[in-house]
Amino acid sequence: MNLDPDVIDLDSFHLLLREQGRLIAYLRCVPPGVSYPAESALGRSVVCTSQRGRERGRAVVREGIERNFELWPQAAIKISAQAYLQGFYESLGFCSCSSIYLEDGIEHLAMMISSTGRD
Repeated sequence: MNLDPDVIDLDSFHLLLREQGRLIAYLRCVPPGVSYPAESALGRSVVCTSQRGRERGRAVVREGIERNFELWPQAAIKISAQAYLQGFYESLGFCSCSSIYLEDGIEHLAMMISSTGRD
């Protein structure tokens, strides 16, 4: 079994949000030139089902944004967001930069945020 099917994990920085030693959220921060030619990326975002609705996803994405801009300050961040989460990512400063497309049978859209476009 390949535990890194897209072969990006070794190049990435991994954020783990723990509470009382228990993993409750995860996000992968990807350097520029790996997923996209010039942009860094966030991906593989996941929140434990028992923690949903408690701002855990927002916390880990905010930390991911900060970490990417700390590690790669000149690179915008690009994501492939599930379309139903567009409003969530917009509330964090991302703007859509594509039409909706299918990825693994799920509607997605590309979104970006630059360090100059943040509050």
